[in-house]
Amino acid sequence: MEVLNSDRSVTEKYDHLIEQLSQIRAVKAITFIDTKISERTIELLEERKAILTDKSKRKENRNTISSLSKLIRENIRNDNERDNGK
Repeated sequence: MEVLNSDRSVTEKYDHLIEQLSQIRAVKAITFIDTKISERTIELLEERKAILTDKSKRKENRNTISSLSKLIRENIRNDNERDNGK
């Protein structure tokens, strides 16, 4: 991480800190996804997202969305138990 110069304005220093924190946050988010969520859970999330983005079929697929959401919750619970060693 770059040392903050006293020659820079407070706003520049603040902006630099925000940028650094955003980068750290992004890395932690990627690490969380890589370690906590299984491939199956990601597939279910993508499937549900595809259904939700098609607004014309959203009402028709309400039961499918509900079922997928339930499976996603169960898989996330199982993923967390696996990672926590339960």
